[in-house]
Amino acid sequence: MNFKTIIIMMFIIIASIFGYIFFFKGDSSKMLIVAANDGVPGVVMKGNGIEYDLVKRVANNVKKEIKIDPLAFDKVIQSVKSGKAVMGIAGFSRTDEEILAFEKANPELVFIKHSPAHIFTVSKSSAKEKIYGVQAGTENYNLLKAFLGAAFDKQAKVYSSVDAMMKSLEDGIVNTIVIDGFDRASVQEIFKKDASLIVTIFGKSKSNYCVIINAKHVDVIKAVHEVLKDLRKPVSMPKAEIAQKGK
Repeated sequence: MNFKTIIIMMFIIIASIFGYIFFFKGDSSKMLIVAANDGVPGVVMKGNGIEYDLVKRVANNVKKEIKIDPLAFDKVIQSVKSGKAVMGIAGFSRTDEEILAFEKANPELVFIKHSPAHIFTVSKSSAKEKIYGVQAGTENYNLLKAFLGAAFDKQAKVYSSVDAMMKSLEDGIVNTIVIDGFDRASVQEIFKKDASLIVTIFGKSKSNYCVIINAKHVDVIKAVHEVLKDLRKPVSMPKAEIAQKGK
């Protein structure tokens, strides 16, 4: 085998490798890149759950492969806004007014509501006097403050993130947290490793869970709306609660 033949063969091999990487691994036009956080109720739940099901159906609709980009909760919006990700799923719950205000301030983004949010308490079964953990600046915070009244400062600890609040419960700093979720099952899924926890409906939320999409991807926005026509289902409730409501 002469030197010229070796050079030609090497060129073919290198070209084949780069062609494979581009067409099968690196061509972003063939992928639906999704920024996701699976650490809070109502999110990806390690491949199961409403938002992941939504993503799978949307990817099928636009005929693309899914690429999940795991990020911290506060980085998801930034990733979609920059265009690095097409969609973002992270358990975002927003009221209609908040959605309008956020989209006005961030024209690069589109929020699409997909499921109603409900507010729950998650408590240690042994807790006698409740010490609550709640996230600042949320509907949950306002509901708890109204519920506790003058006792709020004594019985509540305020956290800047869901992760910090959940860690506080695990560490025993608080024995009850106020959190939102799709339904009881979605909240219990997050805490299933601790059977001593009791999940109870605390109040009705004015918010809805939303998926966020980069505004340039009109095909994906259209696909989400089409998929949601089939995906929307009533929030599940235990039979005992249905009976109490007289249904």
